[in-house]
Formats: sequence, C-alpha cells, structure tokens
Amino acid sequence: DYFINDLKPYYGKEYPDYKTLGAGAIDPQMCFFPTQIVMGDLYLWKAAMAGRNTAASQAAAREAAKCYYDYIVWDLNGKTNLVTSYSRCYWTETELTNGRYISPSVSRYTLSYYPAQNWGEKEVEPVTAIPMDSLTADGFYNELRQLYNTTYETDYKEASIVPSDVLKTLSRNQEYVSYDKENNVVTVTADKFTDEEINDGYLGDLRFYSVYSQRARKIGVEEVDFQYIDKHSYQDILIYRASQIYLRMAEALNYAGYPRFAKQILTMGLSNTVIKNEVQPYYVTAADSSFISYFDFSDIAFMPYASGYSTTRDTLGLVKAVKPVLRTSAASCNMWGIHSRGSGLAFANANYAPALAVDSDAVSNPYPRAKAAAIGRRPKITDYSYPSAPKEVAKPSTWDTYGNYVCTEDEYKAINTKASTNTYKNYVNRDSVGKYNTYVTVTIPAYEADYAAVDAIYVADTTAYFARLRDFMADYDAWYVNAYGDAAFIAKEQAEIDQLILDEQALELAFEGNRFYDLMRRAYWYGDNSKLANAVNKRDATVGGKLMNQKNWFISWKGKIGM
Repeated sequence: DYFINDLKPYYGKEYPDYKTLGAGAIDPQMCFFPTQIVMGDLYLWKAAMAGRNTAASQAAAREAAKCYYDYIVWDLNGKTNLVTSYSRCYWTETELTNGRYISPSVSRYTLSYYPAQNWGEKEVEPVTAIPMDSLTADGFYNELRQLYNTTYETDYKEASIVPSDVLKTLSRNQEYVSYDKENNVVTVTADKFTDEEINDGYLGDLRFYSVYSQRARKIGVEEVDFQYIDKHSYQDILIYRASQIYLRMAEALNYAGYPRFAKQILTMGLSNTVIKNEVQPYYVTAADSSFISYFDFSDIAFMPYASGYSTTRDTLGLVKAVKPVLRTSAASCNMWGIHSRGSGLAFANANYAPALAVDSDAVSNPYPRAKAAAIGRRPKITDYSYPSAPKEVAKPSTWDTYGNYVCTEDEYKAINTKASTNTYKNYVNRDSVGKYNTYVTVTIPAYEADYAAVDAIYVADTTAYFARLRDFMADYDAWYVNAYGDAAFIAKEQAEIDQLILDEQALELAFEGNRFYDLMRRAYWYGDNSKLANAVNKRDATVGGKLMNQKNWFISWKGKIGM
C-alpha cells in the first residue's frame, strides 16, 4: 500500500522524450519502467498476499488487471496498442495434412532487441530494458550471454546455465493441436518423431525448439557441448515485454474471479468480439458486466484469429456451441493466444480446460433435467390432420343484387346487359345461385368448423408446450446464475486456469528470470509454501525442502536485507 500510494501521483505520466542514448541502439523510452505496469505488479502481489478468494485479494486483483490494461491501450508518447502479435513457432498446414514433420516453422518468434525497434511501435515486443555495453572492456558489460551460450575467446567455454529437465518435460508434454488444409483438427503425436527430434524440441510446444539449441561438437581432440539460447543473444537485459504483461493480466483476472477471461489470453487473444462471445456469457451479475466493460479491446485495433463467432442452438433454443469464424489468413492477426504461440491453435484443443460451457451440477444446484425432458418436441402444424379446403364455387353475377333469389329474365338482362335468352336459360338450368348458396351456407361453415376443431387442438398443444418451456427456462436461468455465481464452481475453474497460466509462464518466459517470483505468488495465494518448495525441489532436492520456511525465500544480510 505504501508503494502504491507513493506511485499514484505519477500514474500514466508521459516519459521524457530523450532522442539518443549512447550509441543509440536502444530507444531511450525503453529504459523507463511504465508506472501502469509497476502499479499492476504491486496490486498483483497485494492480491496474492491477501490469500485465495478473499474480498481483499479479489479487489486488488481487479485493480491489477485494470493497470495492465491501462498500459496496453496507453497512447501517450506515440505508443500504439500493445498486442501479443503473430509471432509463433508452428507446423504448417501441409505438414499437418501429410503427417510428415520436417522442421518447425518460426514466424518472427524472437525476443531479441534490434536497433531498428522503437518503443511502442506496432507489434514491438520489448517494453523495458536495461541497456548494456557490448564490449567487455567497457564499464557495464552483461555477462549473461556467456553464462547461457557457448562462447569462444581464446578457447571454447561451455555454457554454465542449462535448461532444467522439468522445463523440457513440460514443453514435451504439451498437446500440439491445429487445423490441416481441410480444417480437420490434427493432434501431433510422439510416433511422428525420432528420439533425437524429440530431444531437439519437436514434440509438444515448439517454443523451446525455437529459442534453444544444443549439439556436441569435436573441436580438435576435445568434444565441446555447444549451447545457444536465443533470448540471450544480445547484450541488453529484458525487464518487461508484451506477452509477459498479458500473462500477468491473465493471472490478475483469474485471481479476480474471471478464469474464462484469463483463458482467452492463452487461447485466442482478446478483442471485443471475443469478450462478447467467450467471456461475458459466463459472468451474470451487474458487477461482472461493469468490470468486464472496462476492457475495451476494439475489433479494429485488436485482431485475433477469430473475426466473429457462429452459434449453434439445441431444440430448446439454448446455446449448444459457440465456434469462432476464422480470418482467411492467420498472418493478418495482431493478437495471438499466447499458448497458441507454440502449441498450435489452443482454442481448437478440446482438452484445454475448462472446455464445457457449463459443467456445474452440484447436489445443491442440480440441472433441471426432469423439466427439460418433459418439454417434448414443439408441435408442428404438419402433425395435425386439417380438412382440405372445398373446391370453390363461382359466385353468380346476380348474387350481390339478389342474393339466393332466382331473378326473372328481365332482371337478369338488366344486370347482364349483353345477356340473351339462351344465357338466361343456362343460368336457370345450371342453378348457379342454388349451388353457390349451398357453398356459402353449408359447405364453408362445415369446413371452418372442422378446421377450427383441429386448430384448437394444435393451439392447445402449442400453448402447453410453451408453458412447459417457460417452466423449464425459469429453473434453467436460476440454475445458470447459481452455477456461475457459485464460489466453489468459480474456485474449481480458477484452479484449472491458474495451472495453465503457471505452465504458460514457464513455457513463454523461460530463461527470463521470472519463475521464482511466479511460484512465490502462488505460495502466498494458496497459503501453501509447498507451491514454491515442491517446484524447486524437482530441480534441486537439496534446496526445495528449505523453501518450506519463508525466511529462506530471501537473501539475508546483517539484518538489513531480507527477513
């Protein structure tokens, strides 16, 4: 709270617009820590430390999500909207169709800083960086590159920081799902690859493959283990970047009680169309609508793969499925689901939880199945045996004047000026007046009575059907609201989505120095130190046990630093 209040007067203020910095390789505005993001981080930590699903944690998490969003749409200093971009590593539709996987394709997936990149420009990933000197002889040289990558000075020096088996396993265990050329869903399986290809990162999430390579080479009489991690190919040190900010916003949204909102950041990316179809229907209170409406991801500025949605309904008219209508070219997107960066199209993966539209059926709030079954099929008019309409009898020309009276020849000729004696005789002999009189006084009333009798049955059946439907819908609406207003149900979804976010923070942010803090927040959030200790224990059993004590989480020095 102290630091939040201290920062508030400077929230969202413009940066000084320095034009050059040293050799000019880094835009000076990348050297600032955006106040919105720092404030978001402070609120995120506050939410975590307040504990899982308390009023205080949810309130702080909502503020954190808003802060991250404020930076995303911040338009000062010439900055454009911050998007996740189309950068990804993937198998092509041809490879998915043929089932032959040669080498993953990489579309701009890199975190490296390029001198041509300017802060805040369209689809620029870096947000904040610490610029470092490029030569060891200069004063501020970054040695991380030598720790992560095999180097050559006077001799070869192997990298000393290597990926953990835990990260490799996590990457390998992801399910790569995407569409082939015929829009069929294809899952890439282990039988498609050799052991060497699997070790190289071909199986599962492809981001590990895209940033890491390792080969043993013979250098003279020595065998040198060559390692290269693309994230540390430049000297500058990354602090904030786009996908990291979106993942923290997803964490905040989940803490705030909106797990399905958070999920879209992982699967599809965000736009107002995505939020309308994939988020809003699951949050039913006025407070929910008010909070969600704060996040305005214009369809013009934010373009995920889904340009729209098609809705399938069941026989009762209830939404059965909501399916994205995809753009003709994925390359036209500027918002990509972060898990989709390496695992295909995450929104097409039916196993990427939570998948069901409504999966709450607690004893305290059972789905109204009996009333649903009692509704039956809506009556169709073709189900009823309506009488056939009688053959029409032509109305005599004298009817409007004389009705059913058979008029004289003179009277007939007065009405029909061109009539002759023969036409009058035909008129009398055919008894058209009598036939028409029977038609209108007997035939039509009998037909209408028969029709009305059948129609009354149809109307009664239809009325009864809609009465049963209204009865069911009243119970359904109450069940739906209770399901999505049920704290236990939301907590279940939160736990599922939180694990996905935590995994994603490992997959997307590997080698960037965030993992310990992501795990620490979970330990605070769940009130369970093992959330941190057990994760570290998988890599180093000598350290993991010590982390059950929070005092060992921090560097301690002479009582002045740490706990």
